Amino acid sequence: MATSIDLKSLEGLQAVINRFIAAHEQNDTETQLAILRRFAAFEKARYAVKVAKLAELKRLMAVTEAPDDDAARVEKVIAAFEFCAELDRLASDELDDLETQHRAVDSMHKLAAELDVIPPEDRGALAVLLDNANLAVRASAGAFVWRIMPERALPVLREVHRAARGTSAGFTAMWALSAHEMETKGD
Repeated sequence: MATSIDLKSLEGLQAVINRFIAAHEQNDTETQLAILRRFAAFEKARYAVKVAKLAELKRLMAVTEAPDDDAARVEKVIAAFEFCAELDRLASDELDDLETQHRAVDSMHKLAAELDVIPPEDRGALAVLLDNANLAVRASAGAFVWRIMPERALPVLREVHRAARGTSAGFTAMWALSAHEMETKGD
């Protein structure tokens, strides 16, 4: 028996749970097993995405460490940072994977630190990502540059916070805006 599973919404998940409970009450082991197999396949697919993304993260991080002229290195670091911001969103909002999310955030910190030692822009080079179409990328870039370019980053963070409430991008923007408010409150 083919059993579709919609896990993109709470309603879809509730419907699957209700079908499983009904099958259990009717002693319908075939339907129960079909639903459990679909859950297993769903989780296996999510794990495959995680493994592929972590392999790409490892590759991108290694590429940023390769000796290059400063301009090429900055370009590679920015591309890796963008990937990490997208991975943070994916891990948080879709995979519900704290381990991968932490790796993405730790990597963004390492990449920002790499930029800090490359003049003339330092981490200010991340400002190019403030115009990215992906709200998570804009929020992450804003969180890393608001101290050095508040006039550029804070409006972006406010926009992302309004547009992406309830998502990891919205949380990142809210966190950065809260940090800014706390630091400037005493001024």
